[in-house]
Amino acid sequence: MLFKGFGKDEKVITRQYVNRMLEEYSEIAGIRKIHPHFFRHGLATYLLSQGVPMEVISFRLNHSSTMTTAKYCARITPDIERDFIKQHVGSLMG
Repeated sequence: MLFKGFGKDEKVITRQYVNRMLEEYSEIAGIRKIHPHFFRHGLATYLLSQGVPMEVISFRLNHSSTMTTAKYCARITPDIERDFIKQHVGSLMG
């Protein structure tokens, strides 16, 4: 059981229910299937893009090492690339 429901129905929200709902919503939205772990990866990528040190992200995600964190979140996004170019290459060009 992930969460216990509230109110008179007391429905239980399980991991399987959340997975099924995300699959259904991604189909409705016309995107590839998503699962809850994508939110974890998204958080890591977002924190990295905001300049948060890998050690802090690793601690936040409860990884055993920063190598584990780097494996999953050290992917370059268009925003990270644009900011890097602006910060480093832009100063060389102008």
